[in-house]
Amino acid sequence: MHRFKSGRRLQPSVHRRQGSVLNIPLPVRIALAAAAIAMMVSGYIWGDPVVIWQKAASICLECIGVG
Repeated sequence: MHRFKSGRRLQPSVHRRQGSVLNIPLPVRIALAAAAIAMMVSGYIWGDPVVIWQKAASICLECIGVG
């Protein structure tokens, strides 16, 4: 920490930007994280990774001109 000539310390300033994630209350952040995890698990159980892989492979094959 920096000290002034008088001996007092300079306190570091903590800035919070408007619209920052820090301004969202903790229960809301926990609920959003739980909802995101629940959606990822349900998508995996219902077989969405196979569909996404098929779409990605067809787009890739079209881009390089194989398909």
